[in-house]
Amino acid sequence: MQNPPNDTPQLINQQQSTNSNMTKQTYASISKQTQNQFLPRSHAIVIDTLDDFKLTDYVVAIGTIIGPKFIKSASRISNNRICIYLTSTELVNQLINDKKTIRIEDKEFKIRKLITLAQRLVIGNVCTSIPHCIIENEIAKIGLRAVSSVTTLRARILDDASSHVESFRRQVFVTPPEDNFELPQSIVINFEDTTFRLFLSFEEITCFICKQQGHSTNRCPTNTTANSQSASVPNNETIDDDNEDEEEPRNADLEPQHETPTKPHKNKINQ
Repeated sequence: MQNPPNDTPQLINQQQSTNSNMTKQTYASISKQTQNQFLPRSHAIVIDTLDDFKLTDYVVAIGTIIGPKFIKSASRISNNRICIYLTSTELVNQLINDKKTIRIEDKEFKIRKLITLAQRLVIGNVCTSIPHCIIENEIAKIGLRAVSSVTTLRARILDDASSHVESFRRQVFVTPPEDNFELPQSIVINFEDTTFRLFLSFEEITCFICKQQGHSTNRCPTNTTANSQSASVPNNETIDDDNEDEEEPRNADLEPQHETPTKPHKNKINQ
């Protein structure tokens, strides 16, 4: 009697091939699901906490507003805070702008961003004799935290030999204490027995070639001369774009406005 053909090796090979395909599909599926799991810090909010409540309470409160599926991760962090990552920065902005706070039982908790983007602060009417450190101290008093050094903006002198001449304007990048921070239009400072009024404004860098905001002349895509010069700069030299002034900037090159001195007999008047 003839034995039936042995199909076992073929079946094993088919099963191994099927398992291999399943493994590949599972790996590809997992890769696709996890490729966007690493979110930038701009997706995160923080909430000051109380010991009376658990992490679940805060997550549920946020989920009730935006939907649980839009919450990526949550954890307690330092300084009695909870950090929650959302799936998009748009959700973060909308939550901060529309709600600002969440309520758990009878307690209210303020929501804020994990990181606050720096803004360019321009200070006008700053006499050349005033040191940068005075400016740094004064802006700190109104709640602004400097994240860069103070620099002096160049005056818009259309003469190559005089292109180094500086204006009475300074700039510094700062982070405000909160999103709805209202910048005062001016502040009054005292330096060397003289009182000065400085003008403050948040401004974007404006290119005075293409008149667009967000880049300076050296970075202008339409300025082929500046781009070629930038490309030819040796490795040990840099071009300081931040020191470039805008065309016809606000509060530019104003005459010093001295307030009534507190001590007239000691007042020094800058001519």
